[in-house]
Parts: sequence; C-alpha cells; structure tokens
Amino acid sequence: SHPSAIAETAIPPVPADAQEALRLAFANRPDYLIAQLNYEVAKLNRLVADNNTLWTLDLTGSYNQTLGQGRYDAGGTQDGWEVGLLLSIPLNDPAIQQGAVAARINHDKLDNDLIQQRLDIEVEVINALRKTAISRRQIDLSRQARELAQKNVDVQTEKLKAGRTTNFELLSYQNALVNAQNSEVNAIISYLNDLTALEATLGIVLDRWGVTLVER
Repeated sequence: SHPSAIAETAIPPVPADAQEALRLAFANRPDYLIAQLNYEVAKLNRLVADNNTLWTLDLTGSYNQTLGQGRYDAGGTQDGWEVGLLLSIPLNDPAIQQGAVAARINHDKLDNDLIQQRLDIEVEVINALRKTAISRRQIDLSRQARELAQKNVDVQTEKLKAGRTTNFELLSYQNALVNAQNSEVNAIISYLNDLTALEATLGIVLDRWGVTLVER
C-alpha cells in the first residue's frame, strides 16, 4: 500500500537575525552559563585572596561593671571602659602570598576561557544559521524541480491521449517525478534536522518543545 500524509507539515522559518540568535545562545546555553558562574566565583576568590594580603586596622572596645570594694562604694558598681586600635600586618606569610597568586592565575585563566568560549559559540551559531539557510533554500529548489516534473508528467499524459507518445516515455517521466518528490522530502527532513541542531546550539530545545523544568 502507498502511505499518504494526513496533513501537510508546516515548515518553520529560519531565524534571520544573527544578533538575536547570539543573544539566545548566550542567555540559554548551559555550558556558557556555567562558565560565567565559575568566572564570577573566581573573581570573588581573587578579591578575598588579595584582601588577605592587606593591612587591617580594627577598632576594639570593651565594657565591664564591678561591685564597689571601698568603704564609700560598698553598695555600688564601677564601670570600666576600654577602647583601642589593632593593626595586623601579614609579614613573610608564604601561604597568603601563594593563595593570592593562585587566585589571580585562576581568575585570569577563567577570564580567557570565557572569552574563547564566547568566540566559539559565535562561530557555532553563525555556521548553524548558514547551514540551516542553505537547507531551507534546498527545499525551494527541490520543490521547483518537483513541480517541473509534475508538469512534464501532465504534458506527457495529454500526449499519450493524443497518441503522440508512448507508455514507456510516460513511465520515465513518472519515475522522474517520484525521484523529485523523494528529493523534496529528503530536503525537508535535512532542513528540520539542521533546524533542530540550530536550536540545540542556541540552547532553546526545551523552550521550542514547551518543556519546563520544575525545581524540587
């Protein structure tokens, strides 16, 4: 038996705006978001490590009460106040210096990695957009070829009715029509695959299919 489609599948368009595509990628790709988070953590760790190498000046204070011990204040209390400044200077502490250096190196490394990853994502998005646009154009070309093959079959059918052609020639045109139809279907499938790959590159697969993650 010959299968037939129930309804014609609507072909979604190619995202035309490259800037919007890049915005979606940077806002939704998990690998880029994780890299951003790691960079921010490294930035905070560097601030803490650098702060540990600085001098610290702290204001200290205390207050206490004691019962009177003299002849005239046996039933009263005495208030005691103390205020001071505490200066701490880290001198010749290799652990603190090594920690600061390691934090700076890690921060600079993650900064470079984030920049490189951003450039890589831009290349991936542009290539995916270009490939999807080419696939979409291939659908138009294969559709035109299929329509032309259909017209040739119609013409040959009329010629056969008028006795101006043979069944063999009509069959060859019908085979060409079948090949053109298969080429169009394959072009549509290839385009949809490329579009799905583009959505994965942009990190919007879940949004595209309406899938929502629920936190527990």
